[in-house]
Amino acid sequence: MNDKHCFEMYGFDILIDQSLKPWLLEVNASPSLSSTTEDDRLLKLRLINDVLNIAIASRGPPPQEGAEEEPFPLGDFVCILDERQLTSYQARQRELERERSNRANAAGRRSLNNLAGRYSASSGYRR
Repeated sequence: MNDKHCFEMYGFDILIDQSLKPWLLEVNASPSLSSTTEDDRLLKLRLINDVLNIAIASRGPPPQEGAEEEPFPLGDFVCILDERQLTSYQARQRELERERSNRANAAGRRSLNNLAGRYSASSGYRR
């Protein structure tokens, strides 16, 4: 849409798996704003409030030079995942995976050495 007097709101359906990885299921061009519960109604009222705050703030006058900017009034959101913690979590997961891989490789080498000790490489017969 190229009309500066209009805006659009899209609905994103996202599934978060057990390792906190988000999966985009679909994007709705006309998300439903009907509600079935009190919590759903409150959530959608807050959504509408935030969308209007963004639309109105983006069209407001530019701040005066030297004036302090007021905090942007956008929702009452709570951080449920700090990406810095996720990065350290992912690093720890990679470290654990390397340790498991090293143990598996060491066990495999021991098994091969045991087999090599039991069988003659040239004849294939057991010693």
